[in-house]
Amino acid sequence: MRVAQTIDFDVLEQGASIADLERGRSYYVQLCLPCHGASGRGDGEWAYRMTPRPADLTRRRTRGRSDEALRAAISDGIAGTAMRGWEDRLSETQIRQVLGYTRHLGRIESVRAASR
Repeated sequence: MRVAQTIDFDVLEQGASIADLERGRSYYVQLCLPCHGASGRGDGEWAYRMTPRPADLTRRRTRGRSDEALRAAISDGIAGTAMRGWEDRLSETQIRQVLGYTRHLGRIESVRAASR
């Protein structure tokens, strides 16, 4: 059974929908976890087979990207990588939920890094 990072209530963004985060987490498990890993660090079970490696979704660089840029990556994929687009499998609402969960993974890492 594959399990992704659970929702961390201590780092919830103001006004975040827990239901949307859980839905995003569910889609992440199905579509993203094999490459990006349980915590989003790009260390999934398939990552070692890929060149370039999957992005670490928790890195400052990724966290700094705009919502539109991340939405486009989820929807359309990224040329020259194994990251395929999911617009044929996910609705716009589902893509936003995955984006929200991805942002949540970044917030978790940001808080952890600040406490070190």
